[in-house]
Amino acid sequence: MRSFSEINHPMKIQRNQERGSVLVTTLIIAGLMAIVVAALLVLVERENYFTARSKTWCAEIPIAEAGIEEAMAHLNTHARNLSTNGWVLVTNDFVKKRTVGEGYFYTTISKRRPRTIVSIGYGRIPLQTNYSHRTVMVMTKEDPPSYGIVAKKTIKLVGSGSDVPAMDSFDSSNPDYSGPGGVYDPLKNRDQATVATLSSATPAVDTGSGEINGTVATGPGGTVTGTVGYGSWTSTTSGIQPGAVSDDCNLAIPDVEEPTSSLWNSFPSLSGVLNDKDYKVDGPLNRSFVVFGKTRLWVTGNMRLSGSGTITIMPGGSLELFIGQTSGAEVSADIGGNGILNNALVAANCRIWGLPTLTSFKYHGQAALTAAVYTPQAAIIVSGTSDIYGSFTGDSFSCSGNIGIHQDEALFTKTETPVTIISWEEL
Repeated sequence: MRSFSEINHPMKIQRNQERGSVLVTTLIIAGLMAIVVAALLVLVERENYFTARSKTWCAEIPIAEAGIEEAMAHLNTHARNLSTNGWVLVTNDFVKKRTVGEGYFYTTISKRRPRTIVSIGYGRIPLQTNYSHRTVMVMTKEDPPSYGIVAKKTIKLVGSGSDVPAMDSFDSSNPDYSGPGGVYDPLKNRDQATVATLSSATPAVDTGSGEINGTVATGPGGTVTGTVGYGSWTSTTSGIQPGAVSDDCNLAIPDVEEPTSSLWNSFPSLSGVLNDKDYKVDGPLNRSFVVFGKTRLWVTGNMRLSGSGTITIMPGGSLELFIGQTSGAEVSADIGGNGILNNALVAANCRIWGLPTLTSFKYHGQAALTAAVYTPQAAIIVSGTSDIYGSFTGDSFSCSGNIGIHQDEALFTKTETPVTIISWEEL
């Protein structure tokens, strides 16, 4: 007969084997669960990384656009020197870098006109110290008047002997560069006159025996003859100063649209006094008148001024003079006699607009002309001995006689002549 211990020994072995099998199974399951949990953690981590990376990638365009907005704001200050407000000239571009959140933009403005802006938006890659980036390029246009003289075709300054035209600049809004009331002071004049033509002719601009104290831009391949330069160059040297002439002009010169008004008043037949209203006359208009207050006058036909005729703008008054129509027969403006007497002193208070049918604008008045003339379809001809203060935009421009053309820089510091974006492209 077997003993009690002999009978129970196999049962103990069997139970130990069962317990060992359960332990191994548990360890295997735990290991698999750990692998699954680890995989899930890695998956979540990668998902978070890719989400953060996607957010960074998407944020790079707004960062680049922030650089574009800053560049546009800088251009529309119409600063005479773009190397200001943190912008630095590097070779042929004005450059600025600014931090935006955890990223930054690196933006350039081309020195050549029309301005090209390239902005790179950088975003820091998650969990790393390096950056990724996206690049945006925009093309701009600059609507005139942004120059003292602008023409689609040729520009000529004609003179003989000591009777020669000369062009310089002043700033009626700055007492450092103008006299009392913003008038031109020859002792405070500047050499920042700007002349531009779309012409590629040879020559596209001819100063003759006259001079331009500033810069000239022509269409591609256009040439300039005469004397152009800064500072003492024009007073001591004949010819073109290096850097004063370029052939990169590509301006938009839009047509003038017909003015609108809630009420057009008839031109006063007796008094000839225009006072703070909108007036319209079919023309031809050939008479003198006086302007008080803020006045607009639309002459749909020819305009003539001769003999004792004069247009007088009183102090505190302003005149916007529209000549022509958008379609129909061609018309012309011939202002002689006593000319336009602008007692408001600055060109911004006398603006002359030529609609598409105005094809000829002549000024030979006895009084100096203080005005901003914008007649894009008209051949502009200025003659005589009276000086000009303001700006001209026309189809072509010619000036003869002992005339001083004084560009008023204050006309181009206004937001009414903005730089605008015409195209946007991600590179």
